Amino acid sequence: MNPWPPYQRPPLSKKYVSGELDVERLLIRPRHWYGEQNVELRLRSKRVVALSPRDHALTLSDGTKLRYAQLH
Repeated sequence: MNPWPPYQRPPLSKKYVSGELDVERLLIRPRHWYGEQNVELRLRSKRVVALSPRDHALTLSDGTKLRYAQLH
């Protein structure tokens, strides 16, 4: 699993690898944004295997059940 917050892939392959772009510039949002918005990033979590929109809940492949207010 990827240990990085969401990032842009096209610049990664072009500028980051060549050393022209700092890793922080690749991120979709600054790292601090997630905490400020009360967003929990699970960067090394399991896959989602079930989703229940009616209950605002999802289940991970390890059996963990998570509730959510919004899901994007």
